[in-house]
Amino acid sequence: MKRHHLQAAYAGQPIRRSGINANKLIILFAKLIKFYKQGAFEAKANIEKISIKLASVGNLLKGNIVLTNAFKTPDESINNNFKYILYDDFDDLPIKKHSIALTFVNIEGLSTDDVRLVYKGIQVGVVGNITLNKNLLEFNAQSYIYDEYKDIAVSSSAFYIVKPNISLSGVTGLDTIVKGSYINIIQGEGSLNNSFFVHNAKPPKSRLNKGLQLTLISQNSGSLSTSSAVYYKKIKVGEVESIDLASNAKFVNIKVFIEDKYKSLVRQNSEFFNVSGIDMDVSLVGAKIKADSLNTVVFGGISFATPNKFGKKAYSGQDFKLHDSIKEEWEKYNPEIIME
Repeated sequence: MKRHHLQAAYAGQPIRRSGINANKLIILFAKLIKFYKQGAFEAKANIEKISIKLASVGNLLKGNIVLTNAFKTPDESINNNFKYILYDDFDDLPIKKHSIALTFVNIEGLSTDDVRLVYKGIQVGVVGNITLNKNLLEFNAQSYIYDEYKDIAVSSSAFYIVKPNISLSGVTGLDTIVKGSYINIIQGEGSLNNSFFVHNAKPPKSRLNKGLQLTLISQNSGSLSTSSAVYYKKIKVGEVESIDLASNAKFVNIKVFIEDKYKSLVRQNSEFFNVSGIDMDVSLVGAKIKADSLNTVVFGGISFATPNKFGKKAYSGQDFKLHDSIKEEWEKYNPEIIME
């Protein structure tokens, strides 16, 4: 790695202010500054692809020098002479790093190198080259998070691949068309960790948040999907997380997650019913059409009602029957429940 020395313009120019040693403050700040070269272009090639990174148009022919003070690792070699090392590349900067091992089952849509680790829109680390494990079932990457952000890497944090996605429920990840797919991090709780599994898509809310998990049992799934919402008085309070056949294949198990804020609304005598699609009643005098909302027509939906004389709170893992439609008596339910 080649190193060149730069000298700050104010080197040797002492600054004094009453009661403050300004020189010490300047040196403390100066130690956080680092310089690295950004060439006019950078090309990397491997068996799978050739990638080229271009600098800004103004520096396309002559390259560029970048200054950064975004990292807290001080350069102890900086003194009153303000001589800096010019590093050949960003990756050569002397930045403290927290090493982590990432494991993937599927890397569809992800490059095998130069992948960003992102937290709340900010790059906080880099993924090393992704390689296929000897068992031919998993992929591994030795990666790192910049030291000042290492508190993100705790035991229950979630890592997942962000890539372009267009569906009926919305459009996400369009920025990855230009910048490339990346790995997003959702911070959890617990102690510092150095090994994580990377999901191929954003994990369900029950993996990331506190709340109530229930299983609804139905004859069939109808028009429900993992995009379907769970409503209480037409307010979204949860969502469907998975749909699968019961072990005997006689029923369908629909796993739903109720957000923590609303979990006290669900009682052991609550009634769940399907509000998907359109109800149509045709007679000689005309047709009556009823739909709960446009969302439930397109994506399907589930609602529940809790009696005025409500029972004990539902517990996580509890089973409920999912009815095909609401009963007239349930429409009159209007209990007063204090949400915790």
